[in-house]
Amino acid sequence: MNGLPISPSVAADSSALSPKSTQIIHDVEAAILAHAGLTADDTTSRPALLARALAQTGLGSLSIAMSTLTGGTTWTRAYGVRRVTETDHDLDVVMDPISESTTVFQAASISKPVFAVAVMRLVQQGRVDLDADIRTYLTEWALPCKLPGVEATVPITLRMLLAHVGGTNVGGFEGYNRRAVMEGKLKMPATTVGVIDGEGNSDPLVIQRLPGLQIRYSGGGTMLAQHIIEQITQQPIHEVVSALVFTPLGLTRSTFENSRFAPNNGDYAPGHFDDDDDVLTPVPGGFNMYPESSAAGMWTTPEEVNFIMSAVESSARGERVRGEVFLRQELAAEMLTPRFAGPCGVGWFIYRQNRFFGHSGANEGYSCDAVCDRETGTTLTVMTTSYYHKFKPLIQAIESAVFGPPQPGASPLPDLAAHPAPITLAEIAGTWIVTNETLRQRPTSMSTLAVHVKDGDAVRVRLPGLVVPETVAAELAFEQPDVNGIVLNVFTDISVRFTRDVEGAVVAVLTNGDAEEKLRFVREVV
Repeated sequence: MNGLPISPSVAADSSALSPKSTQIIHDVEAAILAHAGLTADDTTSRPALLARALAQTGLGSLSIAMSTLTGGTTWTRAYGVRRVTETDHDLDVVMDPISESTTVFQAASISKPVFAVAVMRLVQQGRVDLDADIRTYLTEWALPCKLPGVEATVPITLRMLLAHVGGTNVGGFEGYNRRAVMEGKLKMPATTVGVIDGEGNSDPLVIQRLPGLQIRYSGGGTMLAQHIIEQITQQPIHEVVSALVFTPLGLTRSTFENSRFAPNNGDYAPGHFDDDDDVLTPVPGGFNMYPESSAAGMWTTPEEVNFIMSAVESSARGERVRGEVFLRQELAAEMLTPRFAGPCGVGWFIYRQNRFFGHSGANEGYSCDAVCDRETGTTLTVMTTSYYHKFKPLIQAIESAVFGPPQPGASPLPDLAAHPAPITLAEIAGTWIVTNETLRQRPTSMSTLAVHVKDGDAVRVRLPGLVVPETVAAELAFEQPDVNGIVLNVFTDISVRFTRDVEGAVVAVLTNGDAEEKLRFVREVV
């Protein structure tokens, strides 16, 4: 089967749209107007009204594309205007109206899963092992560990880095203002090693948390993965991603190249920021530059992002892409399967009980969101020149117009007894197994925990693959409220709570600090 058309297609005009697409576009535009508190009237043209709605809510321009696996691009729409500062008219930006099919935006963190697709293509070629210790690839650079008294014996892998469980710091990157760089006022790191060594405006990369156990979003970990891929291929990352992703998929407007020159021959949307009064101001120089290419540096269109997501989903269904095997089915499935605690597979975040995958992004002056509905094969990407806090309510409304409102999912936590009997230490001693089947299959993840009771009152918890010294976990304090059961502080902000379910059985729930994930454990049956 060939699950995708030959190349991204330009959307047909409105007269060729299906009634369903016409209704979706109507609902999307209604969401844009409602976001600004406006309604359609007979005195103002709809394009002018929509542009006003964007400006009133701190959004400069907005580009949307919706696609399907079999039919390619269903429709595209662009709203708003391009604006630059008076001093930036010499920077080769095309001042024509925004084009939904050709104008590029910064994709910000959507760069991360696209980079992950390139990594999986290298895995397919046998050039890299997703689960090998990254130390086997780091021949000239070592990742410092800032966990005093703790030795993590679980290896850090590319899979961990791309799922944000590598324990690394540096969540995101500020970028470097293009105008300031051109005027010599700012200097960017010249190499990927320079980025992860902290030579620019981000901290040096270190291990800050226990690898494999806690999801903590880390663009720094993505940059470490970029360094590894550049070492293996002996090529700069923009050439790697172009050869492995963009060229095979026929994408002509996407690039990871970090340049002071205007992207896409000047056909780009300049970034905007807004003040507290929602006054839009163009980013000086048009945009910030990001030497952190795989974490934040991609330029692209919504349509081409859709095509990448469709290629991954088609591959996961065992279908060919443009007549070729883009990713083997099992590799594409791995990308879309969380293997650790948390909602991230290999690069992609997984939503709503595995029905959706996608990623969002926010750079200086840009915000974006990309989603694929795995049940229908529908993909939607929205890109805008705005800050994410302005963009989030609108994207939620747009996604609801396309996919329907989100449905509450089943909680992974047990129903608890209203008035549980006290829990004894003898009841919590032993080995506990996570109830999540996917995590059970990976012995290096949080699949088990062992509780040892010493002399009837001291408690120690062991995590898989982790050696915790006596000074950290020898005799953990515990508390036993009437309702909450026993709470053990395992390490830093990792805790496990033992309580009773409605049937009176003792269950364990592990919490990673302020992270959303909570894992349920049941006692191992011997």
